[in-house]
Amino acid sequence: MNAIPSELNWSPTFDPFAPQFFPDQLAKGKSHFQSAFFLIPSAQRRQALNDFYAYCRLVDDIADSEELGLSLTTRNEVLNRIETWIRNPTLTENKYWNRFKESIDRYEMPLSALIGIIAGVRYDLKEKPLLFSTWEDLNHYVRGVACAVGEVVLSILGEKSPQTTEYALFMGRCLQYLNIMRDLDEDFKARRIYVPQEYMKSIGASEGILEGIERPSSEMKANMRVELFERAFQYRRKAIPISWRCLPAELMAGVYIKAANQYWRFGKPTRLTRKEKVAAIIETTARFFFRKKSLYDPSR
Repeated sequence: MNAIPSELNWSPTFDPFAPQFFPDQLAKGKSHFQSAFFLIPSAQRRQALNDFYAYCRLVDDIADSEELGLSLTTRNEVLNRIETWIRNPTLTENKYWNRFKESIDRYEMPLSALIGIIAGVRYDLKEKPLLFSTWEDLNHYVRGVACAVGEVVLSILGEKSPQTTEYALFMGRCLQYLNIMRDLDEDFKARRIYVPQEYMKSIGASEGILEGIERPSSEMKANMRVELFERAFQYRRKAIPISWRCLPAELMAGVYIKAANQYWRFGKPTRLTRKEKVAAIIETTARFFFRKKSLYDPSR
């Protein structure tokens, strides 16, 4: 049970539903979001959140990890198999997927959002360079890889209303923009350019930079980080008035926002220490209950 998928069967015959495959091991301890799971009183909900995160991690790794030996055709086929299962979850010989099916049914996870996550990660299967013309184009991608994630998390937490869907939309954009800011250097090296072309042109990017052939200067990357950070918190501010029913989600996001505010906007892709994560959770709780706008907005 301690083996992880990359050691187990990451091969052209890879089967995500094989009995000996453990997606939950792949995701163990890999996310800032998981730091807040222990505060959720329901063990069933915590398990559902961990299994859902494993699902997200699995489909993202399948789409994104060329070095694991899966061809483009194989990765597409595996994602197709998972999407087919999501459209009609059935029992398998794999304990993880059976447990995930129970959670999907119990918490009425929106299948459209689970499918939307797969649609989002499929962008990484496109020919490089991966480009986005406008902020609107980028937001279409973000809808799948981040906003849909928020919709599922909120359904697990028991929050289902038009307001919480709107909250997932705003916070999904906020957090994904911070994620793009964190991985800016790594993504440029891989010719995955998530900063829209319209913005890069406005700061004087050359054709080589726009196509991912050349690397932007340190000054240009600093400008990109500032823009991403400011846009992220524009969405954060929109989410604040409708965050009052979403404390567990706020705690998860608070840890991520703390890392972005403290490290990522300065070009340091550093993970928070355990002590820093606890501090972020305490700060987020204070913001939530005391409703102080200055505290709610870490960019201030």
